[in-house]
Amino acid sequence: MTPGARTFFVQYRAGSGRSAPKRRVSLGQYGAITIDEARRAARKVLAEVAQGNDPALTRNAAKTAPKLLELGVEFLEHGLLVADMYTLLQLAIRGAAAIPSPHEATGDVPSRHCSRE
Repeated sequence: MTPGARTFFVQYRAGSGRSAPKRRVSLGQYGAITIDEARRAARKVLAEVAQGNDPALTRNAAKTAPKLLELGVEFLEHGLLVADMYTLLQLAIRGAAAIPSPHEATGDVPSRHCSRE
């Protein structure tokens, strides 16, 4: 953010009661989005909160999720098959490293990876 820039935020309590922590979610900068767009975005965020979700926590978790390079290093450190890129992509999509399945750890290739001849 630049100094003096105006930003739309929505503030809510994550949980119920006054003891629940306050959270803020940035909706966008004034000029990049209109006031009506900011209001619509705020309603969406508050609807998520009403359903029991915590949008700020979700965004922070996405920021701290392992990057593809980190997953690749972990993938290789566990002795997994380099050719099994499908599993690496699954790890990246899930956003967190997972324990390798037995066929990946032992090097056995399941039938879904074998071509039919």
